[in-house]
Amino acid sequence: MTTLDEILQQHFLRPGQLSLVTSVLGACASWYEHALISKILSTGDVVIHISFMHQATFHNDCMRKLGIDLAQYSQKEKYFFVDGFTGLFFQPTGQRCSRGCPVVRPSLQGLSDDVNALIEEVLSALEEGSKAYLVIESPDLLLAAGGYSSLVLLNELLDWHDRVYSTTVMIHADSALVSQTRSRFETESASFATSLAHEASILTSLRMLDTGLARDISGVLRITKRPEISAVVSEHGWNDKEVLYFVNDGSVDVFSRGEMRA
Repeated sequence: MTTLDEILQQHFLRPGQLSLVTSVLGACASWYEHALISKILSTGDVVIHISFMHQATFHNDCMRKLGIDLAQYSQKEKYFFVDGFTGLFFQPTGQRCSRGCPVVRPSLQGLSDDVNALIEEVLSALEEGSKAYLVIESPDLLLAAGGYSSLVLLNELLDWHDRVYSTTVMIHADSALVSQTRSRFETESASFATSLAHEASILTSLRMLDTGLARDISGVLRITKRPEISAVVSEHGWNDKEVLYFVNDGSVDVFSRGEMRA
């Protein structure tokens, strides 16, 4: 029987690993994002969390349902939140990057400066044996709201990724965004998703059931690995895998087709 912990273990296979998580409308990836952050924090490592979709309050409330107090981890300098969402639309009032505090900047260049400074600060203060993980939620929002090109955004993400132990990027992959290229936005979205998928070691995709809605199934989770890490994945008992999942107010059940939920 597959467990959520086994699925999350894919993010810890090797240093320098880039993981991509895609989701679609109706199969939100927030639960996966919060489960991953909880898993990293439980190991004693450091999380740098950059969100372009939600503010800190949303993540704090969701993590509290998992029994995680992000404020405490921030005080312990184990969790750092970067508010990329607010900075797109509101001019900050003299706020600057500091440990454990949200970072708000109105431009990608300004945000990049703050993120690089934060990563440098985190790495310099890491305890021996600790690792820094980067979790980035919905950077593809910048393609629409910020008007940035996929190439500029991809290069920025990869630059951040090169400086930490491992990175997970979460984007939207609705067919309207990646299958159609009639407008500039559609073209940039498709290019960004495709380029990230080529760079990623492991791709995790969340989608709805092909047969439609079900009362006791929230969606389908599929994991695909790149050939060059086959040996690493096989060593940890992993192959390409597809499972079903059910999200119910903070708890998540993962099960294979035909299995009874725990």
